[in-house]
Amino acid sequence: MHNLIPSFILEKYNEGKSHGSFKTATMFIDISGFTAMTQELMQNGKEGAEVLNSILTNIFEPVIDAVYDRGGFITSFAGDAFTAIFSDIKRPLDCCNAAMKIQQIFSDISKQDTRFGVFNLAVKIGLAYGRVDWGIVGFEKLKTYFFRGPAINKCAMAEHRCDRMQIVLHKGLSGFVSDALSTQSINKTYSLLTANEFPEANPKPLPEFTGAAKALRSFIPDAVLNYKRKGEFRQVVNVFISFKELSSFESLDRFTISLLENAERFGGYFRVLDFGDKGGNCLTLFGAPVSHENNIQRAVDFVEAVRNEFGDDIRAGVTFGTVFAGFVGSRRRRGYDVLGNVVNLSARFMMKAEWGEIYLDKAVARSVREEFNTVSLKPGKYKGFVERVPQYKLSGREKQKEALFFAGKLVGRKKELTRLKRYLKPVKDGKFGGIVYVYGAPGIGKSRLIHELVKASKIHTYTMQCDSILKKSLNPFSYFLTDYFRQSGTPDLNARKEIYTSIYNDLVDKSGQEHTKELRRIESIIGSIIGLHWEGSIYEIIEAKDRPTVVNFGLKSFISILCSLEPLILLIEDIQWIDETSQEALQILTRQIEDVPFMILASSRFNDDGSRPTIKCDDDVKQREVVIDNLSTDSVDALIENNLEMKPSPELVQYIQSRAEGNPFYIEQFCLYLKENDHITVKEDGCHLTTKPVDIPVDINAVIIARVDRLSSELKEVVQVASVLGREFEVQVLEEILSLLKEKELVGE
Repeated sequence: MHNLIPSFILEKYNEGKSHGSFKTATMFIDISGFTAMTQELMQNGKEGAEVLNSILTNIFEPVIDAVYDRGGFITSFAGDAFTAIFSDIKRPLDCCNAAMKIQQIFSDISKQDTRFGVFNLAVKIGLAYGRVDWGIVGFEKLKTYFFRGPAINKCAMAEHRCDRMQIVLHKGLSGFVSDALSTQSINKTYSLLTANEFPEANPKPLPEFTGAAKALRSFIPDAVLNYKRKGEFRQVVNVFISFKELSSFESLDRFTISLLENAERFGGYFRVLDFGDKGGNCLTLFGAPVSHENNIQRAVDFVEAVRNEFGDDIRAGVTFGTVFAGFVGSRRRRGYDVLGNVVNLSARFMMKAEWGEIYLDKAVARSVREEFNTVSLKPGKYKGFVERVPQYKLSGREKQKEALFFAGKLVGRKKELTRLKRYLKPVKDGKFGGIVYVYGAPGIGKSRLIHELVKASKIHTYTMQCDSILKKSLNPFSYFLTDYFRQSGTPDLNARKEIYTSIYNDLVDKSGQEHTKELRRIESIIGSIIGLHWEGSIYEIIEAKDRPTVVNFGLKSFISILCSLEPLILLIEDIQWIDETSQEALQILTRQIEDVPFMILASSRFNDDGSRPTIKCDDDVKQREVVIDNLSTDSVDALIENNLEMKPSPELVQYIQSRAEGNPFYIEQFCLYLKENDHITVKEDGCHLTTKPVDIPVDINAVIIARVDRLSSELKEVVQVASVLGREFEVQVLEEILSLLKEKELVGE
């Protein structure tokens, strides 16, 4: 698998070299018709993906051979395009011969006749000669590489002068080959290569490097190295970032380290640094090769973090939609890449944005509207899109997250709500209520049930959200304190300190004389949790090794004093993501507080192995749980009626129930999807299903794909094969197919 990066880079890495430059011939190839073909084949699901995989092999195998057989190598893929370098200074003619060979290949196989239609592909090739700079950048855990310089820019500019099936030379190269090849001048800078005769090349083996597999892990994440499937259609968030020129290797290295760290931090896949006539840019993917349930949130958090650090030095485009994701290339050189309209749109958004701006498509803007401020712009006209495209500008994070709003009445959870109300009785009696867990699968209705409990109890509730992305130290406590002291949306540190001090002084006044001394003692300790520090404060003079313990006991004092004012519920959401330092703080918080009136209410989904996450505490702390199951058939009927606001037909209920299987979130998403896509008609006797959709609603698909991607590669293959067989099948059939696939894989190796 060492063909995932250029052998040139592997060689330099093994030699301990980080950057350099040389003069060389360069080639930029763009295949037209690929995006339209990809969009068309997407309509045919898995069968369409199989056809596209076959076409990719048919096209790229001989094209890549044409480059490598003539002494070149591919620096990077960009969907249906790639850049190649012929690094030997004696190779300019070989570069031209490779281009003519590729031109001939497309003349022979450009017409792809499939069972889903005929697709016509064409190629445009730009060639140049000049200086190329190369470098290996990044941090110890993950690196990437780049090729840039005049020759890279010029071959891209030459390609822009091409019509279909043409080869255009920049003058830097045409001077080397004009005596050997026939050319036609376009202008002072560019010439059209008109020769069509070239010598055939002898196939050349790829060089082997000792330790190549180990070196590769420094550049390519395990999710790609272990990816054994063919390409697939999946929903992905595409983040294209353009950056202003960073002329020195050191400045580019620092910039790239930040990008790589942020990509890893938020769970994205950083593709590669790319350079051309439009400057430097990079593509980071969320949802491929590994998906999370909140890919869009992660992507926008990522790009906002990058903008916060680099400001007007970057601009970006973010889009979401279905793409073809998988390996592009051949046995000699390949890369994990994505193809599709939404990928292209992300790049076009990036180029349309002003420096410091981030453009979003409608799907992304809609998904993050509760977390971020967005500005709707006039729909834009973009190449490759017939209609004007809705576009939005990201203008920063919301100042404060609003409380969740739930429409309609709670359905099918009366028994669970009654139990939770009973568990609250000690708190109302002025005692510690222990820890109560609310367990359930994603979308089962945990948040809705808790919302109803809080509303009915009239007990003040503070939310402490665990973070699935960053998992920072004391994250749920930081979330709670940030909200309590109104720190969101105020970037100025001095302003934040003023707000904190004002609210803290109000708390001291309300708490009475008995708590004043303790509150003043822990003032800087509590502030440190949300990033506020004062020179010479108690927190600052505590030795670093003692700070975690002091902070934990400070939190206990702070929360106990809040409870002296009124009974409280501490709602800790999604404890399956809780960090270890918060676990330690909660263990201290729950010790010897029998007469403190509060309860910890913790929501959680099950672990992948079916076990139930818990909060660390001593054995004498009372712990109880409520497990939420799927809704009954009667409750499903009622919930569908709530969502559609009219009586559903038995056929419609059966259709939704068979797919949602009693999960409230799935039911709500199916109802919304059926309404928005005109799959429902209204008659006198209620709602009826007119057509059955092929697709799964986006939010449900994200949950399912994220769950599948967390499986081991072996189990993932079993699930994917089983999904093709249908909802019911004989186990022996599955075993036989898996056995045949294994035999085929061994033969291929």
